[in-house]
Amino acid sequence: YDVLTFTAQWEKKIFQINVNAGAGITYDSGLAGDYEYGTDKAFTTTGDGTVRVYANGVLLSPQDDGQYHITVTQDIEINITLTRRVEYYIVSYDPNGGVNAPFDRGEYAAGENVTVGDAPTREGYTFTGWNDATAIYQPGNTFRMGSGDVTLTAQWTANGYSIVYNANGGEGGMGTSALTYDQPHTIAECTYHKTGYRFTGWNTRGDGKGKAFTDEQTVTNLLAHDGAVGVLYAQWERLPETALPWSGGTMTHNLTTILGGGLLILAIPFVLMRRRRLG
Repeated sequence: YDVLTFTAQWEKKIFQINVNAGAGITYDSGLAGDYEYGTDKAFTTTGDGTVRVYANGVLLSPQDDGQYHITVTQDIEINITLTRRVEYYIVSYDPNGGVNAPFDRGEYAAGENVTVGDAPTREGYTFTGWNDATAIYQPGNTFRMGSGDVTLTAQWTANGYSIVYNANGGEGGMGTSALTYDQPHTIAECTYHKTGYRFTGWNTRGDGKGKAFTDEQTVTNLLAHDGAVGVLYAQWERLPETALPWSGGTMTHNLTTILGGGLLILAIPFVLMRRRRLG
């Protein structure tokens, strides 16, 4: 009789790999698809931050070759997550010629609010704000941190001040000089006069014991505060006098005035001539 032999036929099962990946993640093209039972699959994935790979809920770790390895024995759902790397930035303050600028020890991620620090100081100047090259901020203002370090630079306006000229016993009138800090200025020419005296210069004190200046001297930074007013006092030196016994008065050596006797200077030649004849 005849013997029939039946040989079993087998067909490998086909399973699927599905991939779910968030934004910013890259992985090998062709990873998702159909695979025969027992297939070993290796793949890589990257992202800007920390990448985690899960196969059917189980966290995978990369092998020594830097790839993830799976053996297909069932349908596999691969989920790839990305924890983005957070960059932190700093804020620094440039006093721009001033002192006592704030120091910010904080670190800020992009999008965080930053509170602007206190104003520095600078002699002869008024602080007008902090400048980051895009806007001017006042202390206590806030701004949103961008994607880079920020330097805030102090902005300044030079202070203005005035000088008043005091006749200090003299006569006449002079205007007020307006000056600006760090800018050279010339002291006004003295137009005051004082009978029997000559002008010798200016001083910050009426008694001459302050700081002295010559007429029309070039000066800088006499005062520092905005709107301040300083006074310069005219200084006078008494002219020498010569006694005139025949007139009962005295004559100053500038030959312009006879004091006390009431005689005009034009009478001097006649008096002197008469004295010579009598002698």
